[in-house]
This record gives sequence, structure tokens and C-alpha cells, in this order.
Amino acid sequence: MRTRLLLHPILMSRTGKIILFLYFSIGAGVSWFFFKSFHNILDEANMTPSILKEGLPPLIVFFMNPFVYIPIIVGGILLAASYTANRVVGPAQRIDLWLKCWIAGQNLSPLRARNNDVYATFIELLNALYLKSKRDKETRKKN
Repeated sequence: MRTRLLLHPILMSRTGKIILFLYFSIGAGVSWFFFKSFHNILDEANMTPSILKEGLPPLIVFFMNPFVYIPIIVGGILLAASYTANRVVGPAQRIDLWLKCWIAGQNLSPLRARNNDVYATFIELLNALYLKSKRDKETRKKN
């Protein structure tokens, strides 16, 4: 049985790595903005995070710990990047491989689109072009 790595489109392609870098950049920027805003509010109120933690429920204090919220943010970024790469980069790689096989002259079956595939219309056009090319090739052989 063949297994697929969840992050394979990110790790195997340049576009996937760019998507991951963009998500990390945006995530770091947004996290920094909220962190600075939160601490500016505390400074204006002459409060420190330790004073603030005294009246809060333990679960909120737990999530204020950087060793907890940073892995949560990184995990969310990885999931978002893998989802995006799976929806965009994965189908693009399949189309690229299929086109290379077509150029090499291999006998292909029509390219299939997954449910709600981003490139479904493009795949239909490629299949129509492939079938037309195949029919034209068979017609030339008969003549």
C-alpha cells in the first residue's frame, strides 16, 4: 500500500515552498502585531503580564505561555499551507507529469479531476485536446 505524506506538495515543489514561506511570513507578521498590541495595552494600563495572569482561569494562562501558543500558530500555518498546496500544487504536478508522458508518446488514459478540483475546467480542455489528437493520429494511420 502506497502512503502519501501530507506535506508532499510543499516539500517537493518550488511553488509549495513559496506558499509555505508566504504563510509563515504572514503568520509571523500577524502574531507580532497582536503580541505588540497586547503589550502596548498592558504598558498603558501600567500592568505586567504576571499581574494579569493572577485573575485569569488556568486554561487561559496556559495558552498565554509562548511555549504553547507558538507551536499552535506554527501548526496552524503548516495545516493551512498543506491544504493550499494540496489544492493548487498537487493538481499542477499531476497535470505536468501527464503532459510529459503525452509528449513522450506514451499511451495515456484521460486525466481525472478530483472532487472540487481547482483545475477541473482546464483538465476537461486537456482531455478534449488529447482525445482530438489521438483521433487525428488514428485517422492519419488509416490514410
